[in-house]
Amino acid sequence: MKSAFQSLATVAFLGSLQAETAQADSMYNAIKSEVSIYNAINFPKQVLNNREKGISIVQFYKGSEEASKRDKGQYEKFSIENKGMFRIGSVNCEDFGKLCDKESVS
Repeated sequence: MKSAFQSLATVAFLGSLQAETAQADSMYNAIKSEVSIYNAINFPKQVLNNREKGISIVQFYKGSEEASKRDKGQYEKFSIENKGMFRIGSVNCEDFGKLCDKESVS
């Protein structure tokens, strides 16, 4: 039987995991866009562990910054024009700050 401490620790862990993997307001539509949306869970598998299989291009952005919003159309166009040549994705650093810090993106 779990102790109250173990139950509390499990809830805290799941809460932090959910916060780090939640898909908040991404600039890109996960269904319609050719730009993949990366988070702390899928980034290692899709990017870090696949370097020998090809090139990944990742846009690290902050959704609240005007420059990021302005670049969205060009990045979408680039992803369509280069589909199949590269793995093209994005990380919202406002939602996944720990991942951006780990990748030395500010």
